[in-house]
Amino acid sequence: MEAKKKQTIKNKRKRPTGSKGQKKRKRRPSTKRTVKKKTGKLSRVLNQLPIKCPFPSFWQKLRAYREGFLLFVIVCASIWCFTTFTVHQVSGESMVPALADKERIVIRKTDSPSRYDIITFIPEDDPKGNYVKRVVGMPGDAFYIQGKRLYLFSAGAEFADTADLLYSSNLPDSTISFYLTDEAVNQLLGKNKIPKDSYFVVGDNRRHSTDSRAFSFVEKNQIEGVVSFRMYPFNKFGVVH
Repeated sequence: MEAKKKQTIKNKRKRPTGSKGQKKRKRRPSTKRTVKKKTGKLSRVLNQLPIKCPFPSFWQKLRAYREGFLLFVIVCASIWCFTTFTVHQVSGESMVPALADKERIVIRKTDSPSRYDIITFIPEDDPKGNYVKRVVGMPGDAFYIQGKRLYLFSAGAEFADTADLLYSSNLPDSTISFYLTDEAVNQLLGKNKIPKDSYFVVGDNRRHSTDSRAFSFVEKNQIEGVVSFRMYPFNKFGVVH
């Protein structure tokens, strides 16, 4: 009996393995997932370089000084605008229809006037005033005075016989004629060309304009600038011709 008990005890301890024995426990797949960090090609190349890239430090310095840099840009832009442009309000009807009363115009002070440009200038008899007129006569243009009438050869054409100027059909092409005041006639007697750095200006609305027909030429040092564009009223905003 004792031998049988020992044998049964031994049989209990020995458990068969393999396919005949108990089924092996299946391992549950782990819930942890490995995430691969995605790195760009540029960062990989920079990491492999022996020298660090200087750009990050540059942008950090730029951010640190950005307020001072912006202030510098604003000051420079303000100085440029102040020295280059100025704004005026039109008073009167001497430049109708190009410019009407109470319109606001922007003048570029650094431009040199060309023929048919609209300019602003300070008249000699009114240092605090400011006129806006159109340039029709340039330095070097020939002109001839007959009585109170001035013939301006705006294209620089030469004339042979001044007596023929009495007949408009004999006038050279692009010739313009004006009636002058007595004061302007006295100032222009003995001259036949517009002097250097001088301009002949008139208003578009000649019946309501005081211009070179009354005070002769406008000197270059009197000119403030060339009208660049109209800023008010907004429905007429744009370049002025």
